[in-house]
Amino acid sequence: MKKTIILAIVLLVSLVFGYPVIPVIGSSSNLGLAQQDGTFLIGLNPVFSLGFSQNLLTMDALNAFLNEEEIVISKENLSNALNGIKVALPVTLGAYGQIKLFGLSLVPYSVIDGTLALSLPRSVSELLLEDIVINESYSSQEKGFVRSNINITAGAGIVLDGFYVAGYTYLPLTYVDNDYTYMDVEYTSSASPAQANLNAEFSVKLLSSVNYQAIINQNIDSILSDLQENYGLALEAGFAGKNFGFAVRNVSMKPAVVKYFATVNGYFNANYSGEGTTIDFETDQNIGAPIYGILLESTQVTIPIEITAYYKADGFFNFGLFGSYWLDGNWKANAYAGLDIGILRAYYLLGIDPYSYSHSIGLMTNLSLLKADLRLTSTVDQLVPIGTTTPGFGLSLRFSAGL
Repeated sequence: MKKTIILAIVLLVSLVFGYPVIPVIGSSSNLGLAQQDGTFLIGLNPVFSLGFSQNLLTMDALNAFLNEEEIVISKENLSNALNGIKVALPVTLGAYGQIKLFGLSLVPYSVIDGTLALSLPRSVSELLLEDIVINESYSSQEKGFVRSNINITAGAGIVLDGFYVAGYTYLPLTYVDNDYTYMDVEYTSSASPAQANLNAEFSVKLLSSVNYQAIINQNIDSILSDLQENYGLALEAGFAGKNFGFAVRNVSMKPAVVKYFATVNGYFNANYSGEGTTIDFETDQNIGAPIYGILLESTQVTIPIEITAYYKADGFFNFGLFGSYWLDGNWKANAYAGLDIGILRAYYLLGIDPYSYSHSIGLMTNLSLLKADLRLTSTVDQLVPIGTTTPGFGLSLRFSAGL
C-alpha cells in the first residue's frame, strides 16, 4: 500500500514538473515547436494577442493624463508625430492542434492575423503641433493612410524528429488598395478678415477574397464558393530542435485571388470667422455608407517568403534568441531570459523591428494537463522607455491543454 502511494506521488510530481512549458518562441514562426508543448498524445493550443502602438502621446503626457494633470501639446514634446500621426492595431486569433503517434506529430491549425494601421498626413501634424502662420495655406495628400493586411490561414503540418513540412491555404480578408485610399487636407487663414478654414476629404478602398455583402447577409453558400475559388496555397518547412531551429515559410504554390471591394468616402470641414466681438465657428462632417462591388480585374496576392531561426537554452535559468526576415525587406528580432521552477516560469523579452522596440514581461504556469502563458508588452520608439518616448501596449495569451 505504501509503495502504491509513493508511486502515485512520484507520478503526480513527474506530471506537474516533468514536462516542459510552452516554448516562449511559440509555434507561429516554426510549426515544429508544437511538438514541444509537453503533451504526448493529443493537444490543443489556442492563441490570442492584441496590440496598440502610436506616436502622438509621450510617456510624460500619459502620466499627466492618468494623474489628471495638464497635457502639454507642443512640437518639442510630440516631435515623433511631426512627420505624421500613426496608430497601429495588430491582432492574432487562432489555435494549433496536435496528434502524436510513435514520434510522428500531425499539427492542424487555423489563424486569423494581421494589422490595421492609420497614418494621418503631415499637414494634420503641422496644424496640431507647429506654429501656424496667418495668411499661409497648408495642404497635403496622404495615399494609403489606412493600412490593413488581415488574412485567415488554415493548414496542417507533419513533424518527425523535429523536422516538419506543412501546407496551408490563406485568404486575404481585408487589404487596402493604396492607389484609391487617400486623405486630402487643406488649411487656409487670413487676418483681415479674421478667418480660418480646415477641410479634409478621404476615401478608403478595402479589398477581399470574400464578398463583403455575403458576410453581412450571412450568405453561407456564397462565402463557401469564394473560399473554394479564391484561396491561396503555400508551403513551409523547417527544423525545431531542443536548442536551435529554422524554417522557410510562405513558399507560394498558388496566389490568392482578390476580387471584391468596399469603398467608404467622407469629409470634415471646420470654419472660423470673427468680426469685432462676433465669432462664428461651424463644423460639418459626413461618412457615407459603404459602396460594395466586384473589381473589373481581379488581383493576385502572395505573402512574402519568411525565413526564421531561433536558439534557446532551457533549464532553471533559460534564455533564447529568435527572429524573422521577410524577402520584402521586413524583419524582427527577439531576445528573452527567465527563471523556471517547474510549475511557474517568469521571463523578460525584448523585441526589435524597423519601427519600434518592445519590452514584455511573461508568466507561464505548468499544471501538467493545462499550461498557460500570459505576456504583457509595452512598445516604444526608443530602446529605453524614458519620458519622451511614445508608448503602446500589447497583450498575448496562449494555452496548451492535452494528454
